[in-house]
Amino acid sequence: RKFVDANAILDEALSILPRNPALLWLQAFCLAQSGNIEDAITYATKCLAISPDDSMVALNRACWKARATTDALETKRVFEEWAGKFIDNLAESVTPLDVTSYQDDGKLKIGYISGDFKNHSIRYFIEPFLRFHSRDSFDVHAFMTMAEDTISSILKPLADTWHNVADMSDRDLLDYIRREKIHILVDLSGHTDGSRLEVFGMRAAPVQVTWFGFMQTLGMKAIDYRLTDFSITPPGSDDMYTEKLHRLQCMVSYMPPVNADELHRMPCLDNGHVTMVSLNDPRKINDDVLGAWKTILDSNPEAGLIIISNEKEKDTANEQFLPKLTAHEFDTSRVLVHPRLSMLDFLNISSVADFALDTFPVSGGTVTLHSLWIGLPSVTLGGAGQTGMNNSAASTLTGVGLGECVAGSIEDYVALAQEWIETPSIIADMRQKCRPALQASPLMDYGSRIAEVENAYHSMWTETRRGL
Repeated sequence: RKFVDANAILDEALSILPRNPALLWLQAFCLAQSGNIEDAITYATKCLAISPDDSMVALNRACWKARATTDALETKRVFEEWAGKFIDNLAESVTPLDVTSYQDDGKLKIGYISGDFKNHSIRYFIEPFLRFHSRDSFDVHAFMTMAEDTISSILKPLADTWHNVADMSDRDLLDYIRREKIHILVDLSGHTDGSRLEVFGMRAAPVQVTWFGFMQTLGMKAIDYRLTDFSITPPGSDDMYTEKLHRLQCMVSYMPPVNADELHRMPCLDNGHVTMVSLNDPRKINDDVLGAWKTILDSNPEAGLIIISNEKEKDTANEQFLPKLTAHEFDTSRVLVHPRLSMLDFLNISSVADFALDTFPVSGGTVTLHSLWIGLPSVTLGGAGQTGMNNSAASTLTGVGLGECVAGSIEDYVALAQEWIETPSIIADMRQKCRPALQASPLMDYGSRIAEVENAYHSMWTETRRGL
């Protein structure tokens, strides 16, 4: 995690080997990690001009293009273009699946497949389902596609059957899942590390679903359904997704982190000034976001801002952000750039920050939920036409009854943050509301969430059987 240093070394290497695809790809990756998305796309495009069949580079470029646009139809187009070249024709190379051979006795085999059954944000969403699925109606399988860790050992006993498939080839994994006779295979990774979308492309199960691992469309013909809700995908957004949308009342369930019970005193009560924090992936921090933050700080000369970098050391964290802050004419004495946080430090961030500033157009996801749990409210941007990753935080905050945190425009976002800074009692009230609002919300009503997901699975299987 020394991306700034890596970029400098790669610049030198590319001056010697300007057409080396491996170097071009590494430079693209490091630039993206530093938040330079447009430059990352440029280097990935140069790499693909030399190695046009590199699926990984093409996929990352598609992800970066999707991150750089607010046009959901354009996002769909770039992912469908990738899938059309690398995924959609894979089924032609294997024996078609015989759906009639699957037993239909009222008990369904559900297979969750991911590389994130470990110390990863996915665990906070999938754990309630692994733990509380009805065993009278479902046989729950977990397919772990990456190396396990200590959190894996916690999740492993919750599944009826745990499959470590990290070392299997795509073709071997396809055959393995087919032999297990999984009725419904659920992707929890999407276009992220550990995904095995090629296996879905070859049709490993009669019903194939994607859920919360990736909030934008996957663009694949072989994914039959997306589990979602009306907040994330409002009416009229169906055409923005390749998958058929199956809407729930609430898309996910949330299980809070352990060792996060303490709620801290609001720091501005002791230090006399309000401190804001950005906890999101720094790749989400763009010029529009920086412009809004600059306006907020300029209007409130006593306020401060903390930005959490993905660099692991202080020096390179500063190198990552100070040029951007300087370009936007920030008073850098009021901005602290901090290296990547440990989970424990993250869970105690409300002891030094009064409230959080969300990013846009790509908002926080798991970060928003963790922030609510630790009593740290967020100012976020909503608005008509936003879906998926661009609407996650606004949907969460509205769904738990904290719609007053959601602004409808960038101007309103700035004004809302300014109002909170000028009236600390508003922040204090919001901090008191955060955890109780989350606890009382559908996100932590495990029984209802699991029941509606199970009903969705039965509906999907029934629809598939009728289509035979």
